[in-house]
Amino acid sequence: MPSSTPVLGFEGYIYVGEVGAATGTLTELKECNQLNFNMSFGEVDATMQGNHGVKSYKKGLQDFSIGFSLLLQDTQSDEGDLVLNAIRSRTPIQIHVVNALSGEGPCGTFYVFGSEVSIDGENLESIACTCRPAAGYGVPTIVKGTNGGT
Repeated sequence: MPSSTPVLGFEGYIYVGEVGAATGTLTELKECNQLNFNMSFGEVDATMQGNHGVKSYKKGLQDFSIGFSLLLQDTQSDEGDLVLNAIRSRTPIQIHVVNALSGEGPCGTFYVFGSEVSIDGENLESIACTCRPAAGYGVPTIVKGTNGGT
């Protein structure tokens, strides 16, 4: 739920589950921070001779991604293990990001790519994760729901 003190940036929650899981059955991934999502369209030049020298455009491909840092712990939760296994095995998982203020956010099937690793001394602290839509599972949709869709 939204905090009573002002928060700079996006305040939200991320819910995860196996591919095909109903939105309301996803569980919150609490071992994360720096949650964000990006949704934008590219552009395609559609200028024709009849435009009289004025360029015109059509929307291009939609780019969509979810990003967060997975905080690594001695004992990961089931949700944290699900994300780590998705990175290692390159298998997709179901993800729903919920904006704390509006109660809605993107939901779909995503591949999770882990990249930058944060190391404190000799201890692995977090993995920067980027999630992109998995081909063959449809496109992400904006879903209302504050607890994984419930």
